[in-house]
Amino acid sequence: TSAAGIYVDVGTQILIERNHVFRCNFGVELASEAASGFTDYITLRCNLLHHNQVAGLIMGGYDRLRGQTQFCQISGNTFYQNDTLPSPSYAGQIALQFYASHCSFRNNIVWANYATMQMWLHYPRDRLATLVQKEIGANVTLVYNRYFCSTGGIDNLEFGVFKNGEQQYHTKLDDWKTSVSGLQSDANSTSGSPGFSTATPNAPPAAPTIPDLVAIRASIAWLSSSAAVNAGDPSVLLSSEKDLFGQSRVAGGRLDIGADENLTAWQGWRDLHFSLPDGGGDADAGDDSDRDGASNLLEYSQGMDPTRSDAELLPAVSRTVGGVRFTYRKVAPELSDHVRRSQSISPRGASGLSEHSLGGN
Repeated sequence: TSAAGIYVDVGTQILIERNHVFRCNFGVELASEAASGFTDYITLRCNLLHHNQVAGLIMGGYDRLRGQTQFCQISGNTFYQNDTLPSPSYAGQIALQFYASHCSFRNNIVWANYATMQMWLHYPRDRLATLVQKEIGANVTLVYNRYFCSTGGIDNLEFGVFKNGEQQYHTKLDDWKTSVSGLQSDANSTSGSPGFSTATPNAPPAAPTIPDLVAIRASIAWLSSSAAVNAGDPSVLLSSEKDLFGQSRVAGGRLDIGADENLTAWQGWRDLHFSLPDGGGDADAGDDSDRDGASNLLEYSQGMDPTRSDAELLPAVSRTVGGVRFTYRKVAPELSDHVRRSQSISPRGASGLSEHSLGGN
């Protein structure tokens, strides 16, 4: 017990990203055991934290005699059904303890364990602590998160905070967003099923294999119709951050909530070769960055590499007895291919006999 999968104790300026943490006692802990110590400027982003025994994330000192956790950013993570002990710890999915301040929680998926339905809890436990010591720290902000529990409705979710000298609990997201005086509580956050590719992902097996872990991660990826897609904070524009799967974090013009960023196959191809899923630079459909005579869209359709000349893979035309044969690959099944003919066509226009279209591009 009291063991975290990833533990920061009196650390500073640390980036924790793209980890898959499960079946630990805690998922991640950001704390200071020394009374005079600080854990600060930690970024926890794009992690999958699920089926841990207590909370997926614990922050702050475990009693009034510990140090502080401050200036930490918790963003783009997926917390799924932690707090799994047969006798639940009632720590929620994200647990704040003593002396947590100046921390932000943004664009996270928080799916509660059905046994507790607890989401975000600030609950400082120490019977000798004063009211001042228990008070939530300054500038703790929550925004653009999405909450869900597969059992119960939106009126049965639990949020807690010690504020204004008392422990407050809220079971409705709307109450939580409006009733916590002095805490910027989840502006623009929503509740409801996030829309994983597997409706309710399973718990990991007792002895998971590498394929099991791959399947677990795939189960929390977004469908294009998922409520979390393009629902994150629109003010966040990320150029270098990657999601859990190594993809760029902004596709479709806006950040997704949670650890995954949904990309179409075309966006994924552009991201793989240019790190520009939405185009721009040399990644637009009509660009030919390697100057081999094939546009990016044509290269995508044929499984070509747009960063090197591989014209030998282009569609081919040959004469046959009584006709003409067109040979091309159908690598991208979502593309529509057309062959057109004309009785008056110039040699220069011959390369236009085959065309491809994709989503208006």
